[in-house]
Parts: sequence; C-alpha cells; structure tokens
Amino acid sequence: MFSRIIKWLITIIVLIALGYGLYYYFAVKTSQPLATADTPYTVSKKTLVNKISASGVISANKETVVAAPYAGYIQKIYVNLGQHVVQGDPLVSIVSSLQSPEKVYPIRAPYAGTVVYIKKSEGEYVTQGSGSTQNSDFILKVDDLSKLYVTADIAESNILQMKKGLKVMIKASANNNTSFDGVITSVALAPSPNNSGTSFNSTQQTTYPIRVLITTKNADLLPGMNVVCDIYIDEKQDVIALPKQYIRIQDGHNYVKLSNGKMQEVSLGIQTTQDVEITKGLTVGDQVEPIDYFSGV
Repeated sequence: MFSRIIKWLITIIVLIALGYGLYYYFAVKTSQPLATADTPYTVSKKTLVNKISASGVISANKETVVAAPYAGYIQKIYVNLGQHVVQGDPLVSIVSSLQSPEKVYPIRAPYAGTVVYIKKSEGEYVTQGSGSTQNSDFILKVDDLSKLYVTADIAESNILQMKKGLKVMIKASANNNTSFDGVITSVALAPSPNNSGTSFNSTQQTTYPIRVLITTKNADLLPGMNVVCDIYIDEKQDVIALPKQYIRIQDGHNYVKLSNGKMQEVSLGIQTTQDVEITKGLTVGDQVEPIDYFSGV
C-alpha cells in the first residue's frame, strides 16, 4: 500500500515537472521580445505610418429602389439583370388590371446606371411602395456604379483626426484582401443615428460616419461588401526612428541610452504602434540600447 502511494507521488511530481518544462519552452523559449537588455540598436531611417483602422461597407454612387406608385400588376419589365440603362430608359410598367386597355406610362430610369437587382416578375401584383429596400414589395433596383464609396464608422476618440483628403487603404475579404486605394471625401458632424450617445448611462461607443471614395480604377468590388479601411493620419518617409522600448520618459523629458552608457535626451515626432520618430538628439549610425526598467538605466 505504502509503495503504491510512493509511486503515485512520483508520477504526480514527474507530470508537474513535465508540464512546467513544456510551459517554459512554449511561453518563454519561443517568445521573441522586441528588444533585450543586451541588444543594441543601430539608428537608421524609416518610413513611419500612423494609421487608424475601421470597418465599413461599400455603396454605389447613387442608388434607386423602384417601387409601384400605386397598387396594380406588373405588365412589363423592360430591363434585364446587369443591364446598363441611361436616364429616361423605361424600366417597368404597372397597370390596375392585366386586361385593361388603359394607356401605359412606364417608370423610367432617373439616371444612367446598372440594374443590380430584380425582385418581381411580370404579371405579379404589387402594392404601392416606397423607395427603400425595407419595402418588401419593391420591383427592382438601379445603382450608379461609376463610383464606389465606403461608409465607415469612426470612434469618437479618433473622429477629430479625420480630414477630407486623407489617404485610405481598403481591403475586402471577398477579394482575398487585395488592397485598393481611397480618399476621404466627407466627415460627418453628427454621430451615426443608431448610436447618437445621448444617454450618459449608455455603454455603447459613439461613432461618426465618414465617406471614402475608392480611387482604384476597375476595382473588383460590389456594393454591400464588407471592408476594412486603414486611414493614414500621418506618413513620413526617411526619418530617424526607434522602437518605442528604447525611449525612457523622465520628468517630462525623453531619453535614450547610448551604447557607451550615456543617457541622451531626444525630441520625438510622430508615433506608430511600434516606432517613434526622433527629430533631435540622434543621427544615423548611432547605437542605442533598450532601457532596463528594472534597474532604471
């Protein structure tokens, strides 16, 4: 009995030791910190990009939902799915009765565009509808695809950084995350209607919509696709920059530790998630070391 207990204890100890060993290997040995205390960094020039990411949805330049102006039957649909129309082209005709001899005045295209959706068929009865896809009885939809836009919601903490003309990089998962160029054309002055942030007790973050024009020509994108936008707030090329872990802040001043041990004060410029621009205090080729925050130097 006693020997069995000893065997169980030995087994438990071995399992604990094995588990610790595996943890050490995967959590410690395989980790690669951005810098270690004995790794000097040679100062060089970089291109720094400070960007903010936001999700959005693609929309057409203009969208029109065609619905019946009065209840009746669809006598004729003059267009096919995917067909290009010009302003004034007949789209659909509605009559009160399919046997009625009344003169037909078809609904016409309000502008040049593409028939992107046909919901009804000839002979179907439709009720009077509104120009919205929320109306279940709409007949077809015409979009102006000459330009595509992205509407993205920006958190209130970032909205003041949004400006017309800022460059945007757009990626769509439906297109294998291929990148497309864009530019901000408008920034809303009021929050999105669905989260106006009027309640002090609301935990929902207030967001503001921006509109981005997709400038890449012949982009293989469609209205309704979900995309991710990287909005370039700042971009500087060929600037002296360091990873942030080499910077120490003390008494409101910024310092780096040179390879000879001297603490050199520096001035900072734009910052990204990893790097910071050095505008004064270092030159290309200088060697600095990461700060040892345990010893304070």
